[in-house]
Order: sequence, then structure tokens, then C-alpha cells
Amino acid sequence: MNIAISGASGFIGSALSSFLEIKGHKVIPLGRKYFIDGSDFLYNELSNCDVIINLAGATINKRWTEDYKKKILSSRINATRKIVNAIARIPDKPRLFISTSAVGCYPIDIESDEDSPTESSNFLASVCREWELEAGKSKACRNVICRFGVVLSPSGGALKQILLSLKFKIAVKFSSGNSPFPWISLNDLINAIYFIINNENVNGIVNCVSPEIISYNKIICYLKHSFHAIISITIPSYIKRTIFGEMGSVITGGQRVIPRKLLSMGFKYQHPSIDNFIKKLSPAIMNDRG
Repeated sequence: MNIAISGASGFIGSALSSFLEIKGHKVIPLGRKYFIDGSDFLYNELSNCDVIINLAGATINKRWTEDYKKKILSSRINATRKIVNAIARIPDKPRLFISTSAVGCYPIDIESDEDSPTESSNFLASVCREWELEAGKSKACRNVICRFGVVLSPSGGALKQILLSLKFKIAVKFSSGNSPFPWISLNDLINAIYFIINNENVNGIVNCVSPEIISYNKIICYLKHSFHAIISITIPSYIKRTIFGEMGSVITGGQRVIPRKLLSMGFKYQHPSIDNFIKKLSPAIMNDRG
């Protein structure tokens, strides 16, 4: 298949691209030139694609100033809108359009699956709502919106930052880190996307998270044991707010999210629990330290 990916050079996009190429598919990275106003680059490229995967968007792993919050939203809306408009013009439609979102759209005080109501009382939830509304305008082909949890891999994202302190035998917790922490390993996320591509019965919202509900601080406990950390530091909430600002809520104010659709469709996780994930990764991490 010909598979176009926006955001193909990012943490998730680069790993997904490599995986798909190994599987024998042709990956078309949609770089900035494809999203220039008045350009037909995007339309021409998508006209020959079977699957379109939209991962474009400024990283949320950065302090959210007011200007940067505007960038987080606009980067997602503008790229998605241009893809949707291009698909509408294509005579021979692609088989599938996958756009992404986040489980931050769910309330923090209830257990949620794909049929649960969302909320919009915080910045990330409002971004998810507008992003999904834009992607939902594509009616011409199978449309799936993947709501990601925090993606864990030693090669990037949140876990790479966590490992920095653990390499010095220091485990860093947060006083507010006992809320649920919806997560998924990078390998499971990529396999879930491939599962969606190959299963035409999968439509609409899909929660891409581990089936295990666990807190951020519990994850740190597992990592502390694996790395034999000898020092534990608990960061008070006011210091967390000083360091991370509003973005810190992603770490410590998570949702209880169930991947009901993936489980019911028979998707098999490589890392269904954080204990399983860390045990499988530990040898590679330890070797990398040497």
C-alpha cells in the first residue's frame, strides 16, 4: 500500500514509517511543502495513496505559554483541515484516513471508553475537541480517530526524560502523581495503528492506551526497582507548576481510560502492563547505559 504520513519525522512518525516500510509498504512523508497555501503538492500526493495517517502537530512536551498554546492548536487544525479538503477533491478516494487526538479529552474523575462523554474544561481537552471536529468532516472514506495516551519508549517522549534521573540512581516522583496515568508503549501503538489499517470493521474513535490503569508514581516505583535507584525525590505540586506550568497536568492529572474497542476486536498487546513493559526493556536500557 501507499501510506502518506504527516508528522513522519517526529518521535512516533519516524518509528511508524520504519515499521511500515519493513512490512513492504511505501511511505510518503508529508513535509511542510505539502501544506503551503495554494499548493497542489498535497492533493497530487494523496491522490495516489491508499491510507493517510495524520500525526502533524507541535509537541505538547514544552511549556505552554499563551503563544505556544496557539501553536499547539493551529498546527493541528490547519494540517488536518488541508488533508480533509484534499481528500474531498480526490476522485478515487483513499481507503482510510487516520487522524490522531489524545485521551486528555476525557474527564479525570470517571472511567471512560470510546462511548463515554468528553469534556472541554481545560486546554488539552478543548484542543482535542476542535481537532476531532476537523478530522470528522472527512466523510468520503473510512475514518478513524486514535486517542493516544502517553507514549512510552526509551528512544523519546516522556520516558526518555524520566530515564535521565534514573541513570544517576535518582527516582523523581510528584506529590500529585497518584492520579491515573494513561499510557501505551510505542511498539503497541504502532501495532495498534497497523491493526486498524488491516481491519476494515474498525471505525470512529479508538482509545490507544494500555489496558492497565496505573499512576505515574507507581510507574516510577517499578523503574526505581529496575534501576536499583537509591535516592527518591518527591517534587511538591507548587514546584511542578513552576517547572512545567500548565503542561504538568499531563503527567499528574490523567484519566481512567479503557481501550474497549481494541480489546473487543481482539488486538493483542505486547506490553499489557507496565511491569511487563519495563522487564522487556530493561536489558536494552542497561546495555545502552554502558
